[in-house]
Amino acid sequence: MPRFWSFLLLCMLLVGCEAQATPIANIATPTATSAPSPIPVDVVRFGIASNIAPYVGDLPIDFEIVDGNSALSDYDLVVSYGALDGWQQSPQVHRVSLAINPNLSPLNDLTIRDLIPFVVDSQAIVSNLNINGAQQTTAQATVLSSAEIRTTLANSSYPDGFQMIMAIEQVPAIDTLIVQFSALSLDVRLVPLRDGIIAENQAHLALFLWATENERDAWVTLVGEENIVDLWTMPISYITSGDLAIEFSDIGIPFPSN
Repeated sequence: MPRFWSFLLLCMLLVGCEAQATPIANIATPTATSAPSPIPVDVVRFGIASNIAPYVGDLPIDFEIVDGNSALSDYDLVVSYGALDGWQQSPQVHRVSLAINPNLSPLNDLTIRDLIPFVVDSQAIVSNLNINGAQQTTAQATVLSSAEIRTTLANSSYPDGFQMIMAIEQVPAIDTLIVQFSALSLDVRLVPLRDGIIAENQAHLALFLWATENERDAWVTLVGEENIVDLWTMPISYITSGDLAIEFSDIGIPFPSN
């Protein structure tokens, strides 16, 4: 009998020493995977390639200049001139055109004025731009030779050429364009483009960059369609990483959306 009570006491001690069971955790009902959260705009790294940086206008967000030594993977959005493999293209392109003031001597002489479209070799400019996909905006039938232009100038009482004032905004390849004029004894002096400069007859020419037809139409209204020389066109490409919302400026530059 004592053995029985000893055995029973031992069993009770063993039961008291067992580990207590852990309650089963609640199992949440599975839900569909949600879309990644947008990248907060205040932590976005926004890069602008050096070939387009001077021509992007005012943007509502800071950006960094991206050059050949930059790693694209370090950025959330990069914008560049050119049609680039694997990149998306902006719905707008940038075009460069020249407006001729027909009211300012000597361009009020139709013979002289008609020379201007044949002085600019836009295909040569496009070739020097090093922008993939850049092209002449309007096919040019021919570029007059230096001898032909000098002969016309001499016959129009300008054997030594003449000076012109060209109002300009930031446009690629201005230097190449000026060299083409200078080679023909057309001395071009550059001034900043401002509102009213052509209407006030303060410039012979205006070189402008545009992205919408409304911008070009304003110049047509000012000088006439026949006095607009469309020169070259440059596509805009961009590449993004992650779930980045973007929008476009008035001139087609993508930027991170708030």
